[in-house]
Amino acid sequence: MEQQRKSQMLQQMKKNVKQMEQGMTMMTRGLRVCTAAKITIPTEITAAIGDLQSTIGKIKAAKDPDDIADIDFSDFSSVGDDVRNLVDGCHRLQEIPRITKQATRDIKRQEADLRRMTRQATRAKLDLADQLSSVQQLITSVKSTLAEVASIRDAAAAEDAMDKLQDLQEQFESIREQMDAIRSVLNVKQGL
Repeated sequence: MEQQRKSQMLQQMKKNVKQMEQGMTMMTRGLRVCTAAKITIPTEITAAIGDLQSTIGKIKAAKDPDDIADIDFSDFSSVGDDVRNLVDGCHRLQEIPRITKQATRDIKRQEADLRRMTRQATRAKLDLADQLSSVQQLITSVKSTLAEVASIRDAAAAEDAMDKLQDLQEQFESIREQMDAIRSVLNVKQGL
């Protein structure tokens, strides 16, 4: 009777291994996304995945339930959570180049507008140096932040990068508002 129970337990464990293998496949697929994006995978995660793979190998090779009695499965879910968080960070990091490319286009357009407004203010003999300088400082700040964000290759820093990109939206809005105010002054001067 005891032997039959042990045999059933071993069969159940081997069935559970199939689910674990599917989980491992999903994890390795997700990590390939990170690797393809040239994102550093922490050594703790690669070591933990190696341990899980060896655990799965032990279960598959087991002939007696006593061989697998000492195996701890608690790590499997925590490693899965860690990998899932890392892969989510990788997906966010993959979006950064697209976002920074668009932001770079926008900032170049605003720089061209700023140069045009500077020439208009000079021709109209308006003293808008402080306002134009303020906009130029904001543009320089945005460019610096964009360069910093574009260089991030660590999934753990993805959240910080996304926060910085969100802050850039506020800076872009401030640039637009200040440029609209300068444009209004220039339009009023042209109307006189």
